[in-house]
Amino acid sequence: MKVRFAVLAIAAILFNQSANASKIVKWTDEAGQVHYGSAPPPGAAKQGTQTLNDRGMVIETKAGQVQATQQAEQKKIEAAKLRAEEKQAVEDQRLIDSYASEEDLVRAYEQNVELIEQQVVTTKADLTNRRTSLDKLVARAADMERTGKPVNDQLKQMIASERLQIGRQQEYMDDKIKSKVTAKTQFDLNVQRYRDVLKRDAARQAGSAPK
Repeated sequence: MKVRFAVLAIAAILFNQSANASKIVKWTDEAGQVHYGSAPPPGAAKQGTQTLNDRGMVIETKAGQVQATQQAEQKKIEAAKLRAEEKQAVEDQRLIDSYASEEDLVRAYEQNVELIEQQVVTTKADLTNRRTSLDKLVARAADMERTGKPVNDQLKQMIASERLQIGRQQEYMDDKIKSKVTAKTQFDLNVQRYRDVLKRDAARQAGSAPK
């Protein structure tokens, strides 16, 4: 019924148009209702319009503001996807170029973890020494206060400096411990990606090989 009504509407409009003004415009309002006429209202630009010839065929389509916005957003999404794919391709190639085999990848990870563990051990030892030094400095200051002597500026600065260094080294050690966890996560991802890339390349070579 709606189709028949639309056809009759187009026919009536075409009948009333002169030979020089036989084009009609079709548009959809914000409520989803389809309209036909010689000149759409200003609001139709938001939804877009179609120009029909005297046979009812679409000869021109103008994207509305809503459509243009949607198209622009879709292009942004596609462009971001393309950039991500290109970045992944570069990273895949770098991974393959960096390691001749999976064993090399494992060896590099183990060496990295070993280095991190050595840095943590060294920092722990240094922290122990600094805390011992700080305890002695604080004890000296306490002794001076008990005997009624003022704590001199030099001792105060030494205490402040030790506390500062202890704080920095503790933060450094915490970061190293976290980096060990991060390295394991990245290693697992790299191994899986390495296998996937090799499998993909092997499939491509098999597909391109002469029969």
